Amino acid sequence: DAVLPGAEVVSIMEAPEKYDSYEISVKIDDKSRVYDNLTDSLAIEDNATENGVVARFTNNSDKELEELEVVAVYYKDGKIIDADEEEKTSIASGDFVTIQFFPPIVDGRGAVPYDEYKIYINQAHNFNY
Repeated sequence: DAVLPGAEVVSIMEAPEKYDSYEISVKIDDKSRVYDNLTDSLAIEDNATENGVVARFTNNSDKELEELEVVAVYYKDGKIIDADEEEKTSIASGDFVTIQFFPPIVDGRGAVPYDEYKIYINQAHNFNY
């Protein structure tokens, strides 16, 4: 929704197990809304636990952060094995939220081991329109 120039974001999409080819198409409409992007004012502290990843997001701006959307992507041997997207709203200036990202699960049989993760900030903004 509100991506800064040069930023990297993640979208979680369902795909069939096997396919011959794919095409990604994106339509950008930069005139529909004006966002006050607060990504640069967001401090992140994160840790891996036996139950996934826990991250603390602190709003260091002087404004309320109306929408925060973040994704934790889990990797094994350099390949993506799963992801978890979470969203929080209404984070006051100077406040923080703690988010639990759940680990990859296989058919309800338990967590899949991962050796790396990365947190992506998809959105951290106000609707300034």
